[in-house]
Amino acid sequence: MDREEWLRERMKGIGGSEMAAILGLSPWQGPHDIWARKTGRMPEQEDTFRFKVGRLFEAPIAQLYCDREKVSLARIDGLIKHPTAPIVGTPDRLIVSGKNRGVEIKTSSPAFRHQWGEEYTDDVPAYYLIQCATYMMLTGMDEWDLVPLFGFNERDLMVFRIKRDVELESMLIEEATNFWNRYVLGNEQPPITGSDGCTRYITRRYPKNTLDVRDADEEETKTITALVKARQDTQYAESIEKDYENQVKAMIGEREGIWSVSGKFTWKKAKDRPVVDWEKAAWGLVNILPDPDEGKKIVEANTTTKEGSRVFRYSPAR
Repeated sequence: MDREEWLRERMKGIGGSEMAAILGLSPWQGPHDIWARKTGRMPEQEDTFRFKVGRLFEAPIAQLYCDREKVSLARIDGLIKHPTAPIVGTPDRLIVSGKNRGVEIKTSSPAFRHQWGEEYTDDVPAYYLIQCATYMMLTGMDEWDLVPLFGFNERDLMVFRIKRDVELESMLIEEATNFWNRYVLGNEQPPITGSDGCTRYITRRYPKNTLDVRDADEEETKTITALVKARQDTQYAESIEKDYENQVKAMIGEREGIWSVSGKFTWKKAKDRPVVDWEKAAWGLVNILPDPDEGKKIVEANTTTKEGSRVFRYSPAR
């Protein structure tokens, strides 16, 4: 499949990397993202730099894994569909040298290494475990190797091994089927949460205010009251945090930082950097030109109007 065809087919089910999202376990997307994309309310995920890097590094990491594990791999270029559930997936590789095992390849930052456990265990982030479990369900494999690359030293290539869990697969089938029938086919909106996916959808759905202010009903008032209390609690917590932060800064004084059993706090001066006011600089150049009017035309030609976005504000009742 080419990418466009793959994206069209993927619209017909929940992908392996989307399963964690409908369960609320993904740090990048949530149920609202999946619902909005599968129902055509939002476009497919943007092909970001991170995604492109992951695809480019996939083949060399697979080769490094082959060299280390002494196996051969086959690539899957199509989309595997579950026979009864609305679940689809494109696993990275399958081992073809006698082992009933698949392979999922990841590029990750060294900053996230602490989220992973010991090699050859299944102590991996939950969203990756769910993805591998989905692929075992689709392929019938007994094991799945999750292979992250954290850097460019030999020790930065790691292998984690996940065993098939039939009970987990049954739960995934049930959750995916319920989500698909209720939200995608049933066209019901998932519960609104504070996720980035919800924010993106609501902002896209209601880009402008066209009607007047109205009174909240009894049920809506409960939600509004809960929001006000949450904001008050947050403000109080931030105030207490600021108190302790200043106390720790005073402890550090002229030193670079301070150690404790809880960790290290540092308070270092950032490097000075030049800041140019380009608008003033441009108008300054205009004023010294032989013909200032021509300069003004250049500035106007490079000036655009940025569309305003809706701002959410709260005014306490008197």
